[in-house]
Amino acid sequence: MRIVRTMHSFDQDSEEEYVSSKEAEEEQQHCKDSSDQNSQYRSRETEQLFVNYLSDDVGNFDLLAIFEKFGAVSARVMVHHETKESLGFGFVTFPTVKDAVEARNFYQGGKIGDNKVHISFKRRLDDDSHQNILYFRNVAPTINSMDLARECEPFGPLVSCVVHKNHQLMVNYAYVEFENSPDSKECIRALDGKELCGLNLKVRFLQKQDQRNNDHVKNNVVYMKNFPKHFSQEMVENFIKDKMGVFGEIEEINVSKHHHK
Repeated sequence: MRIVRTMHSFDQDSEEEYVSSKEAEEEQQHCKDSSDQNSQYRSRETEQLFVNYLSDDVGNFDLLAIFEKFGAVSARVMVHHETKESLGFGFVTFPTVKDAVEARNFYQGGKIGDNKVHISFKRRLDDDSHQNILYFRNVAPTINSMDLARECEPFGPLVSCVVHKNHQLMVNYAYVEFENSPDSKECIRALDGKELCGLNLKVRFLQKQDQRNNDHVKNNVVYMKNFPKHFSQEMVENFIKDKMGVFGEIEEINVSKHHHK
């Protein structure tokens, strides 16, 4: 039995936000060139680049201006759907794959704003890519994308690493994509349960949409709220252990405070 106190279903809502950000990319108009020109490049290379670790002050026009010298036709910095704060990554679209390759080679490892960026080619969430994408829970609020990337990079080259802020809870979540599936498996073995800035990381593979829906139906998570204001975290945990432990073994208890405006 697993008891988790949150303000919403953490696992499912968080992963759906990742999917929705991917769907947002699809809305952008892709400029096409002749298939003959694009066919000389590997299938994993596309005319759209994924730019990670952007500074908070970099917007759409800033990102487009940087890549215009290579023919970029559009740029979009992804933002939180409620706060409109930058999520620290964006997408840049070019007329041809050749233009995107040249831009990536030129700017890879360089600085945009105050941060050193990582650039990769946009990839769709197909059956194989799920084996490379990890979903992190219990990410401390002090950890940013670059911090988490430094923890993951020893296991293999990364495609992307994005930490999402959860404004309702005191913990964040993240998605990390490796180039190679064996590296992602090694990362899970090493980092799942590891303490980082006072919180134990929870790491697993990102599931497909249908798998997430099925798991949610069978979820063994119980949500409890409206504890007395004077209850400390220890008092809440003891209460749950005393009242709920009689029904089975408790795997985990997470307590968070929701601050009403």
